[in-house]
Amino acid sequence: MKIGIDGSFFSKKYEGGKEQVLMNLIKGLCNLGYGKDITVFGLEEAKDKFEDISEDINYVTVNMHKGFFKIKLFYGIWFRTFMLPKLIEKYEVDRLLFPVAYTGFSRFNIPTAVIPHDIQFKSNPSAFRVYENRIFHHLYGNDFKKREVIVAISDYDRDELKKHYGEYREKTRLIYNPIYFSDKFVPDKGSVPLSDGLPPEYIFANNMAYKHKNLKTLLKAYESIMDKTDCNLVISGSLYRDDEETNTLAERLKKSGRLDLTGYLPKSEFDKILKNARIFVNTSSFEGFGMSAVEAMYAEVTCLLADNSAVREVTLGRANYYCPAEDYRKLAEKLLQVLDSKRNPDFLRESSKLIEDKYDYMKISASYAELFKEMVR
Repeated sequence: MKIGIDGSFFSKKYEGGKEQVLMNLIKGLCNLGYGKDITVFGLEEAKDKFEDISEDINYVTVNMHKGFFKIKLFYGIWFRTFMLPKLIEKYEVDRLLFPVAYTGFSRFNIPTAVIPHDIQFKSNPSAFRVYENRIFHHLYGNDFKKREVIVAISDYDRDELKKHYGEYREKTRLIYNPIYFSDKFVPDKGSVPLSDGLPPEYIFANNMAYKHKNLKTLLKAYESIMDKTDCNLVISGSLYRDDEETNTLAERLKKSGRLDLTGYLPKSEFDKILKNARIFVNTSSFEGFGMSAVEAMYAEVTCLLADNSAVREVTLGRANYYCPAEDYRKLAEKLLQVLDSKRNPDFLRESSKLIEDKYDYMKISASYAELFKEMVR
């Protein structure tokens, strides 16, 4: 079994949850003894990311920036349609995984699988422009037609795939996202010291880079209650600030000294801040999985999440929830309620164990290994 992985989606910058899923999967497959069976086709600038996992991996550097395809989506599709089939033949790969959608228009002479991660453009169409929905419908439909396996990352995701692309229901396979749980979160190793400059108690949010992450709702809710709590609001990662109201809110809260924006954080620093948060909040209007909340639960942090899409399923119904996601008054009310409630260490510890058992990267990687063995043209 020689497993090919199209890593050309990834660059030197961090590509978010989709990249994390792939890296965790490769790490798990290598630990299971499949490292020498893996060939990754990727850009030179991303090579270190993969080779840092294991020297056993065969990393094939590709160049897909040639010609007039300056837009990443287009040159990626060009590469997967015309160049990748030749590379598959040259390196004698007999199974191929696409870890992201837009897999190109070629059929391959080997079985292929795709992880679309979600079809939010169908489930949450208001978050997209009309032309975007049409383009995505065409590209994803082509993926599902041409690939032998479609991996759904939650029951919700699987149900949405069957609802909107029912003709491909027999191809769908449910495998949850693999998560590498850091030793830094192990409870009996004691508390992790805070980063310099952070307040003793704070509400924490992460990954607010897209419109559907619903940053404005979080800022409005926090501003409405900040005179009723000593907790600051801390947000890491990039922010979606493309509308004037969100920008004004963020600047006003920063000026008040109650909002801390950390930007991108290395994992060790992120772990410290997450572990010591009073509450982790996710206001997203859509999650096909919701890895940030799962990681927070594993860290034994109290979570308050918008109750929609796959959120309650993936968090096992063991978080605090509010809805609708865009109602800042509901969020504000729930924030105060959770802040006033007593932390239950036993419940959080039990939730952490359940999360670890369900999403551990080794267990999920073993499921992928079985899938690869079963993939026959």
